[in-house]
Amino acid sequence: VKALGAEGDGSTDDTTAIAATIAAAAAVKGAVLFPPGKYNTSGGFSLNGLNGLKILGSGPGSTVIRITHASNDLFSVGATVTSNLEIGGFTVTSDTVTRTGGWVFHVNNAYNGTGMLKKSVIRDLEITKQFNGLGIQKYEFVVLRDILMWDPVGTTGVGIRFGQKTLSNLNQ
Repeated sequence: VKALGAEGDGSTDDTTAIAATIAAAAAVKGAVLFPPGKYNTSGGFSLNGLNGLKILGSGPGSTVIRITHASNDLFSVGATVTSNLEIGGFTVTSDTVTRTGGWVFHVNNAYNGTGMLKKSVIRDLEITKQFNGLGIQKYEFVVLRDILMWDPVGTTGVGIRFGQKTLSNLNQ
């Protein structure tokens, strides 16, 4: 991300550079690499159909992604089958804004929709000060590994949500 203009200094808005890096990496089925630093972003990054993409940091605590928008998802997948994603190796926090909605990673697709997350790995994440953590409504062979979620301010969001059997969210 630094090669495409991200500062990672904890004060610059790195959203444009992150978006450009995701687009460039997706074109070659490559990786988005976050070196150590604090990256401020409003989020809203769609990973729809970006099969094989990797989004990797230098380790929780070393790479920190700070969501600066109150309700945007950081990363999301919608009504497209998306496979072989790998996301991990960083901390996600929102210590600059109070989150009122949004997810760190969200597969936002209805129970009877066509989109889903397949054959993907979400690993080595520290998630803190978020309204919602991981919401994956439709999936096939997804690995979650070494995920720490903690909320020092006691928000009322959802940590991890998997699946949806009916039109409502009541049968999780």
